Amino acid sequence: MCTIVFNELRILLWIQYHLRSEFLDNVMKFFTTIGNTGLVWIFVAIIMVVVKKTRKKGFLVLLALVLSYIICNLIFKNILMKPRPFEVYKYIDLIIKKPSGYSFPSGHTSSSIAAAYVIYKSSLFYKKINLGYLAFFVAIMISFSRLYLFVHYPSDVLGGILTGIIAGDLAIWIMGKYDLRKYKKML
Repeated sequence: MCTIVFNELRILLWIQYHLRSEFLDNVMKFFTTIGNTGLVWIFVAIIMVVVKKTRKKGFLVLLALVLSYIICNLIFKNILMKPRPFEVYKYIDLIIKKPSGYSFPSGHTSSSIAAAYVIYKSSLFYKKINLGYLAFFVAIMISFSRLYLFVHYPSDVLGGILTGIIAGDLAIWIMGKYDLRKYKKML
């Protein structure tokens, strides 16, 4: 375990010493901020729910976010209790407020991938462009920002990707199993 953490720290330190710049500091702070508490994804989902044509897909995104939160933040983080990189390697000055909670898996990544995944899978198009590609770009930037800002290890981000995909697939399965159209008369 120590060798794995050491190798992951080497990756994070490489990012710190080779990629850090004032411009990227601002870009990464922006992406991590919009990922806080799934803010950007909740906003997107609410817009989708308001628009009648995308309402069901909006509920699907919300369901994926809830499932991501349960799987990632309530279950895995509390079982594994992995410390964050800045708690292990104390020689880096963080440029954001120290996040609380445990490191594995990355909640920012999990929620971002869950939302982007269901947006992509639900084939939400705008002028013949699948908006899932844009959602994945934002999700990847949010995920990378967590490494750049020294608050997650690469394995945390990979774990977040996996939990996000699981949450997305589970949401799609649940919505398919309990298709709300069957209950339209009751609503």
